[in-house]
Amino acid sequence: MVELALDHTLVLVTHNLQQALRVSNDVAFFEAEHVGRDERHGHLVEYGSADQVLADPKDERTKVYLASS
Repeated sequence: MVELALDHTLVLVTHNLQQALRVSNDVAFFEAEHVGRDERHGHLVEYGSADQVLADPKDERTKVYLASS
């Protein structure tokens, strides 16, 4: 994956925080909102460097998620 990252942007979706730290420069936290029976809309909650967001999240929803992991 290192070779890919040099020339490309790679989006990895994971709930595994250790994996996110290991392979990511930046991370984004999204929250899903139910808008219908089978429909959800995602909202960006927080974005930044993996080290910063995971060590010192600014958004309360990110803090709650990280505390529960």
